[in-house]
Amino acid sequence: MKTKKQKSIKYTVNLKAIIFLMVLAAIILSIVPLVRPNILIGSEPYYHLRLAESPFAKYDELSYSGRFRLFSAWPLVLFSISKIFNTSLLFTSKILPPILGIFSALIFYFILRKTEPNPLIQFVASFILIISPSFVYLFTISNSHTMPVFIGLLSFLLILNNRRILASLLILTLPFFGATHALIAGILLLIYVLKEKKLFYLPVLFLLILVSLYPVLLLGFPETVRIGNQSTLTQLISDLGASFGISIFALILAGVGLLKLWEKKYKHIFFYVILILLIIIMFFQIKTIFYLNLFLAYLATLGLVKLMEVKWESETIQHFLLLILFLGLFFSTISFTTTLTKIEPNEEIIEGLLYLKSITKPTDTILSHRSRGHWITAIAKRKNVIDENYIYAPDVNQRYADLQKFYSLRDEKEALKILKKYSVTYIWLDKAAKNLIWDKPNQGISFLLEFSDKIKKIYKHNNIEIWEIRAENTQNNPK
Repeated sequence: MKTKKQKSIKYTVNLKAIIFLMVLAAIILSIVPLVRPNILIGSEPYYHLRLAESPFAKYDELSYSGRFRLFSAWPLVLFSISKIFNTSLLFTSKILPPILGIFSALIFYFILRKTEPNPLIQFVASFILIISPSFVYLFTISNSHTMPVFIGLLSFLLILNNRRILASLLILTLPFFGATHALIAGILLLIYVLKEKKLFYLPVLFLLILVSLYPVLLLGFPETVRIGNQSTLTQLISDLGASFGISIFALILAGVGLLKLWEKKYKHIFFYVILILLIIIMFFQIKTIFYLNLFLAYLATLGLVKLMEVKWESETIQHFLLLILFLGLFFSTISFTTTLTKIEPNEEIIEGLLYLKSITKPTDTILSHRSRGHWITAIAKRKNVIDENYIYAPDVNQRYADLQKFYSLRDEKEALKILKKYSVTYIWLDKAAKNLIWDKPNQGISFLLEFSDKIKKIYKHNNIEIWEIRAENTQNNPK
């Protein structure tokens, strides 16, 4: 039986660990917001920012020049927090993800205290999670996975503490953040029910499936999108330049950790099943990596433990290898965080989009690369032809095919037909968008733009260019 002194020492150690992890998370997650105080990072945060202005709207007049809007809970969260604390949506979009990240790291640590007896593994796994590129991205940038991952962690901690009703209610909110979250929650809950024989959660699982089906019952199955993207491997490894991902050093350690787990063979069969299913889902939805990363942080810690346990011929080599791996984890995060601070939009792009807004009418439709679509609708407040929200988008594959054809054309007549089809009145491009569309200068429509009488350049500043479509009768309803 533990004495009062032993309990006091344990409490003090735990408190120090908690404070250290919270401070570490706060420092890492505050870097990007401090460096970029007035500009959001990437495209997706601007999409949620715009939706948060009217979170209950059923029709989106700007995306794809007009489309049905499927309810998303994240913009509602941003809207609610903004109203409760009387802050701007921009400020809320920047500050809420880091706050959720700090609490998520803490919840992850408490989950390990319930499931892992070794205090060192509890602490190191939480440390590795906090400095992982996926965690930094997830809780630095406003995205549709930020709140669901937080809710998922909190729900599991409540389940472990036998808070069944509250945990169930939280789980049932996940479908409103997206079908992927409901699928992952359903899989994990089913595995938990099978492993622990907690039959109370079977009705919750049934309700989760029903709630998840509401978009399909309302709109049918979405069109299968055939738009080229990066390979899964390129998006997976942060050291290969992925926008989000995991460190290759963490992957190596996780592989070693898996070997350690396998020492007990099939005792951890449910853990293996979860890993396999998450990896399969990740090949269809790459951002599943945010969930997978939680398990990889634990595996990487087991990998470190195994390397420490192995008897080496030279302790110097062992310590050097461990130091290299540990520094690799840390410097991957530093490099990744630095990269995040440089992700567009920059001030030039914001300025160009605001100028576009000033010279156009609310009814105008702007054509650009799909990665610029959310900026056009959120910053310039104008209709786009295409953006990166493909779910239930109108004729998304046909639009993509038409635009790919348009970018390669040198025939003015054919080009104007496509512009007329989608009622395009202006074309907005920056240097990066051009590089995404064409491999080299003066390729396809880029050559035609310089010499056409009906598509005239009206703005060029730094790397931003705007063309006005002066052909007659371009204002048709887009198909």
